[in-house]
Amino acid sequence: MFPKLILTSLLLALAFLSASAQDFSRLSASNYLTAFKRGWKDQQHPLRHRGMHWNGMRSSDFTKWYSGFEHSKMKRRHGGKLTPSYFVVAPTVVRPGSVYRVVVGVLMGKERATGQIEVRAALSTMHDRQMAQAYHHLRFGETKALIMKAPEDIGSVSAGEGLKLKVEGRMGSQILFSNTTHVAATSRFLTMLVQMSRPIYTGGQKLEFRVVLLRTDMRPYQGPVHVYVLDTDGFVVRRWLSRFPSTGVVELKMGTHGLPKLGWWRVKVVAGTQVHYHPFYITKYFQSRFEVLVEAPFFTVASEGAIAGRFGAFFLTYMPVEGSANVTVYMKEHWKLPDSAYKKVLTDQVGYVNGWRDFRYPLSQLQANHSGDLTYAEVKVKVAVRHAFIGDINYGHAKTRLVSPGPGMTLSAAVAVSYEDGEALEAEKLRQSTLTISASVTLASGGTEHLPRIIAEPINVHRLMHPWDTSTSRHNLTSGSLLKETLAEDNLAKSKIVKDDSFRDNFTYPSGLQDRVWMGQEEAGERIRSVLKHHSAFVRYQEDGILEFTLEVPEGARGLEVHANYRDTEGAAAAASIGGEPVHSPKGRYLHVTTSTVTATVGEFAIFHIRANFPMDWFQYVVLAKGVLIHSETEQVKWSGREVVTTLSLAIAREMSPRFTLVVMHVAQDNHVLVDTINVSVKLHYSNPVKVELNQHKDHSKRTVEASMRAAPGTHLALTCTRWPAWLAHHSGRITPATLLKAVLQMEPHPRSLYTVRRRSRSGSQTEKIESLSAESTGQWPLASLHQAGLTILTDAILPSPHHLGRCDHQMGFLECGDGTCYRQTEVCDGYAHCHNQADELHCLAVSHEYEQSNTTLEGRLLITPELEEEQFRVTHRSWWRDLFDVKDGSWCLTHTYFGHKGYQRVELDVPHSPGQWVVEGFATHHHHGLHILSEQSYNATPPLLMQVEGPSFCRRGEQIAIRVHLYNSLAQNMLVMVVLEGSDDHRFVHVEGDASVSHYNPRLSRGDHQHLITVRGGKFMEVALPLAVMKQAGDFTVTVRALSQLVTRTATLKIKVQPEGAEVRKHTSILLDLKNRATVYEFFNLPVDQSPEISKSILRRFVYGSPRASVTVSGDVFGPVRGDATLNFQQAFKGRFFKSNDGVAFNFGSTVWTLHYLRLTNQLSTADVKKAFQFLNVQLAGLLTRYKDGSFKMWHFSQPSVWVTAWTLRVILAAQLEDWENLVYVEPRLITDTIDFLIKHQAPDGSFHETEHYENATLCYTMSFKGLSGGDPMRPRDEKDKPLVALTALVVTLLREALPTVTGEVHGRAVGAKLRAIRFLERHLDQLWDPL
Repeated sequence: MFPKLILTSLLLALAFLSASAQDFSRLSASNYLTAFKRGWKDQQHPLRHRGMHWNGMRSSDFTKWYSGFEHSKMKRRHGGKLTPSYFVVAPTVVRPGSVYRVVVGVLMGKERATGQIEVRAALSTMHDRQMAQAYHHLRFGETKALIMKAPEDIGSVSAGEGLKLKVEGRMGSQILFSNTTHVAATSRFLTMLVQMSRPIYTGGQKLEFRVVLLRTDMRPYQGPVHVYVLDTDGFVVRRWLSRFPSTGVVELKMGTHGLPKLGWWRVKVVAGTQVHYHPFYITKYFQSRFEVLVEAPFFTVASEGAIAGRFGAFFLTYMPVEGSANVTVYMKEHWKLPDSAYKKVLTDQVGYVNGWRDFRYPLSQLQANHSGDLTYAEVKVKVAVRHAFIGDINYGHAKTRLVSPGPGMTLSAAVAVSYEDGEALEAEKLRQSTLTISASVTLASGGTEHLPRIIAEPINVHRLMHPWDTSTSRHNLTSGSLLKETLAEDNLAKSKIVKDDSFRDNFTYPSGLQDRVWMGQEEAGERIRSVLKHHSAFVRYQEDGILEFTLEVPEGARGLEVHANYRDTEGAAAAASIGGEPVHSPKGRYLHVTTSTVTATVGEFAIFHIRANFPMDWFQYVVLAKGVLIHSETEQVKWSGREVVTTLSLAIAREMSPRFTLVVMHVAQDNHVLVDTINVSVKLHYSNPVKVELNQHKDHSKRTVEASMRAAPGTHLALTCTRWPAWLAHHSGRITPATLLKAVLQMEPHPRSLYTVRRRSRSGSQTEKIESLSAESTGQWPLASLHQAGLTILTDAILPSPHHLGRCDHQMGFLECGDGTCYRQTEVCDGYAHCHNQADELHCLAVSHEYEQSNTTLEGRLLITPELEEEQFRVTHRSWWRDLFDVKDGSWCLTHTYFGHKGYQRVELDVPHSPGQWVVEGFATHHHHGLHILSEQSYNATPPLLMQVEGPSFCRRGEQIAIRVHLYNSLAQNMLVMVVLEGSDDHRFVHVEGDASVSHYNPRLSRGDHQHLITVRGGKFMEVALPLAVMKQAGDFTVTVRALSQLVTRTATLKIKVQPEGAEVRKHTSILLDLKNRATVYEFFNLPVDQSPEISKSILRRFVYGSPRASVTVSGDVFGPVRGDATLNFQQAFKGRFFKSNDGVAFNFGSTVWTLHYLRLTNQLSTADVKKAFQFLNVQLAGLLTRYKDGSFKMWHFSQPSVWVTAWTLRVILAAQLEDWENLVYVEPRLITDTIDFLIKHQAPDGSFHETEHYENATLCYTMSFKGLSGGDPMRPRDEKDKPLVALTALVVTLLREALPTVTGEVHGRAVGAKLRAIRFLERHLDQLWDPL
């Protein structure tokens, strides 16, 4: 009988190892506490309650430990041996609102006993507050599951300390056994996904996103959800409370300020006690006259020998720019270095550019200026393009990272081969590669035995033609004798090789090959069939680079070494090794679980095989998924001889997707517990028949496209689309099978038992793929296997452990690291290594912030993890371009629909009038079928005829303007197009005479429609210039241009504003009409306008003829005129003036808030009518926070903090605090508290407030005069710095009075004292003011 061996999770990092490294830059010695002491069982703790003991045996014996009362009534000794009486198996994690099952078994023992035992289990806090309980009656030899419903708020009630699970067995009034253990309480009970409408956003753009919430059974969550949008400093910019999902989906949108905070923002989703953060990036993009686009792959293999890509310059109408280019290549030695480490390595001049142009620069030129290896270097290609006619120069760049030329390998229960950056090897390259798996075992005698090698060789006919060639051992399983010609000529599908053997009967020998071999056709055919059968084991490797293998380990093996070596015909090579140790079993008894199910699917059965090399009559098995115990059962075994082999079948439910764990346990007659586990990957199951097709046949002009959708009734289907260049970044705001699998696997209690293969495209042309692999347990001893499966055990039986392990007290919540150190369940994947061997951070798909207590990380600035850094590189590796943000056209297919009883919907979508390839994605949710992720499909939105029109937005009276019309023919054939300029009384067409001559002061003009018939070549642009003379004296006018072709007609309209000559002079006057006594009152305005612009005996004029205009506003309210949407900004109030400083944004915010207050106090406020005003306030609040940092506000983005600006801005913000509308506009108390704290720090001992050191001469008191100063002469000027800071102190005192009810913490007490000191200061200096105004 075999001894079971495990593969440890320690990889030998060789030259081309591709295992992704965790970011342990935050590690410190304090994270380990005391080495080999933290969590050991010899520490006293009240939770233990005499429940844990471990006995050190002789050095020649093994170490064993058991739990339970020392004087248990059911313990009986027979021949000096302890008879086990009970065992309790429970999950180590309890989730809110979940069903918590505890499996309790009462063992029969050697003496039969009668009667029933009442078993009671209870969950309580560490302070003995009971949360749930259950009880059941058991007979001796019986095992039952006790079921408890965890409360919804269990994550918050436990306060991060966890819970106690107490199990007690009674027979009447007698306690037979009692035990207590620690259980971690997690707040995570949902899978949350966030879908963003763009990979990146710019200021002034609308944020649109969806939140998808799934329960553990992958069905939609219907409970209330709170959603917040946080800026880069963690302040709430917008929030939506108690939003109920529609079939598990919440769709929201909000606006952003034109000058936002730059960096990573977050969407915060709160459901119950679970909190989820999703980052997204916001920057500010400024459009230029034309854009320079540079394209390069995200990663470049160093063996390719060159950096390659392309660049081009294009107008905003997508027409190529003609000119010259200058290419500069920069490089830094490692991509983790700052951008200041870039060094110029070469330059290149391109004389003529018109459209896309390829570039390729050998790495040898870069190597000449580089001191070390190019691996991990980052190269930036910067291109400057100069327009040949205009002379403007614009810049663009792209970055690429160099990776190792050889593929990397990760090893667990399988071998996965890929490039170092995650790019999958090409199938052709894999078919011509050789992968060798060699293993050796160390026997008990100390000798070494080599196991048969597993070799996947290139496909060739050599071994078939020369069967006598014995260069490879006859023990080796190879794929080298598979006929490449046979597969090519007969088109033999590999799936047929694996699943179907019917081809054997109909196999025909390839023609033309029979004469080349010495054997006959029948014998050769039989040999080929035999080789094809062996080759089926290598099909998956030659397709996606994953080879799963099984090793037959001889009995008595004490160690295992597995080596994997890869090489291909191009000379690339890689290697990896892994070591294994036997499962600790002092008496050589092993329990082994395997599965013969290749692909597990929901709704089907999974087959398991349980083997044991010792007699057993029964075994207990439990099924876990996402840390929840789903099913448990006791299976009786019929055995003969000394070995046991039995088969078990399990139906796969939804709760078991995408991964479940089967745990098999047995308590032997000599008290030893034997455990084995296996993790099975379940294929994502889509039971909802969702289908979406884009039908373009109804509109060949591509103005619209019809989305034909089919799904089950009750389905909620959502679509989104992204331009192809932006889609290549693969941002995390997409919902794909990879993001779903990653999110669901994060619910596993121990990621170290996860084995996943991640595939990423180097160029981004393919979406990311993550595949979870089935794997057996890597636990070296029973308790370690249970902990990795997410279970804890309480028993008075013996759990043998190696001599250097078994010291972590799992009843206190400590788990084994495998090196003698301990960690808690709540410390898994938290970004800190609590184990010396970093086992608690192994295989983490993402850093979880679920258990972090510090608000500086969650609500402050975002921690940049390696995953986030990689996404930032993919999004920002190119210079910004307009279509990356798609402010205008990006949401054309962002739609959703609900399916009624018909199960069919048609939606007509307006296609943007711009060229480009789009990727359409989507998902569907159903209350029964769960989530269905649609496969992405490509859509070409380029119309047959593209017409873009450019012109000025305003001009002066009497000017001539030019309208540029750019036409693009996307077809291969030439197209005849007629461009029509529609006539208008507001403009005339300017005729250009021969040799392009035109009289600027007296051009030839004509009115009416003007036609231009031109030919646009296939795939080319054409420009048509339309010169116009503006006839309108002032105001707005429109220019309409039409393009007519055989296929389509396009119309474009430009609106142009005509401004009078000269500079605008604004005057304002107002009068008050008192209608209290009579209904009719006559008042006259004193208008500051002269009757005539002429000045006697002068060529100067007072104003331009015809330019005076006026507007009269009559308001019957004391507040003044209020717009219909109740918004007021500085552009409206100051007639077009632009304020980009902080006071302009504060004016927008304050004036709108006070307008709403007035409407509320006069009973005129209707929330539905002023919804736009609250949206406007949220945008302006985000604008104010742009210039906020560390508790202070500043006037400009690059200016220094100011006390006066801070106090004045905060006072404006405080006006928005009102309980009635806090769900519409929300001011976070933390913002007010931090700001008050900043102000208090600038209070002098005498109680006055002073400015920061950057504004020493600004006292705000220059208009005030003081008595008794400067020699007693009140009119004598004196130094500004000698004046008391009365004005600033009075402003801050007023602010403190308004802000104190909101200030929290110790800042509140200091603020009260600061206010009293400031008031006393003002009282002392009040009598000195004789002219305060």
